[in-house]
Amino acid sequence: MEILKGAQTAVNFASYFPLLHKATADNDTPCPGYVYDEIIKLSYASAGHRCHLVDFLLSRLQASGCCGKQKVVSVMKHLTDKGHAGVRQLLRIKDTAIRAIAGGGAA
Repeated sequence: MEILKGAQTAVNFASYFPLLHKATADNDTPCPGYVYDEIIKLSYASAGHRCHLVDFLLSRLQASGCCGKQKVVSVMKHLTDKGHAGVRQLLRIKDTAIRAIAGGGAA
């Protein structure tokens, strides 16, 4: 039953991919404000969605160019300011991954 529940969460989260790709696109166009609001709402949806959201942002941080990285960091900032507290906890847990991506290494 747990496997089915996890699969359902992943499928539900997949419907947000176009929105997330729009928010973290590697181009110079600014991200519309409503996209930030939708991502913040997504952070309140469920614990599974929060986990997938943080993993998605970390993967985009690795794969994106300079403009994409700036947008990902901007989304992370909005999430830490207005999103669910669970997102902040997950980002704290995965701070070594963020530091490695940033090139700062472990402090």
